Amino acid sequence: MTNYTGGIILTPIEQLKFSIDYWDVKIKQDIVSQQELVDLGVPATSLQFQTVRGAPVLLPVVTAACQNNLSACPSQLTPVGLIAYQVFPYVNATQTEVNGIDVGMESHVDIGSAGRLSATLNYSHMFHYYLTPPGGSAIDLAGTHGPTGVSGDTGNPKDRAVLTLGWDRGPWNVTATVNYIGSFNLTDPSVGIDTCGESIVSEDRWVGTYTGPQSFCTVDHFTTADLYAEYTVSEHFRVHASILNLFDTQPPLDLQTYGSAGNYSNAFSDAGAIGRFFNLGFTYTL
Repeated sequence: MTNYTGGIILTPIEQLKFSIDYWDVKIKQDIVSQQELVDLGVPATSLQFQTVRGAPVLLPVVTAACQNNLSACPSQLTPVGLIAYQVFPYVNATQTEVNGIDVGMESHVDIGSAGRLSATLNYSHMFHYYLTPPGGSAIDLAGTHGPTGVSGDTGNPKDRAVLTLGWDRGPWNVTATVNYIGSFNLTDPSVGIDTCGESIVSEDRWVGTYTGPQSFCTVDHFTTADLYAEYTVSEHFRVHASILNLFDTQPPLDLQTYGSAGNYSNAFSDAGAIGRFFNLGFTYTL
């Protein structure tokens, strides 16, 4: 694996700091299942999938005379045992390279007797997600749903961001957080799904050509806001409360993922499926 980064930090004034970093990670000889290699276009005939069978068993031989009464059919030992399982071994085969930039901003301002304000922004943008199958060319999956064989088919949005706004005054601390996941399309070029229609037909096993709304061809961006408040009663006792998904934002529709019980990504938009969530508690330390 090779990994390199480079960046710069700027502090134009004491209350403000900017940072930007470029990163590139390349992993050679990824560990993948041989079944995944078949999905990536490697001929199954060049791979070995061991089939493990049990012992031969007695099964009824159904004839016209006993088809309505199987208990009356004569039994015969099967020539081979029934299939117990098939082995799909892991191999070192593919290559992955991911690169992009991270941008950060931090600011804090004292507002006298009204307390202190702070803000933090972290933004990440993926330029490329290259997947190279054995003997093939690099396939860019950034902004697509690929690779479908990894992590429950969650997809690879190019953009993600977290914005945090805080206020402190005496025993009070209030923080608001905005979480953003960018949109991405349903295609997966690594397995030959190059259009929206192919993706939806492939996932749902429909027959024919998809002619539905084109809005279903993209997993929309997902933005939620969380609110947290804490009050320090004493050195040993604190009360805290939070509201997750403050505006009860619904998860965007995802017709490609198989990693959740519904048509949404539980990796990126689980908060939308749960809905607005309240929490109230206290902390006591000796």
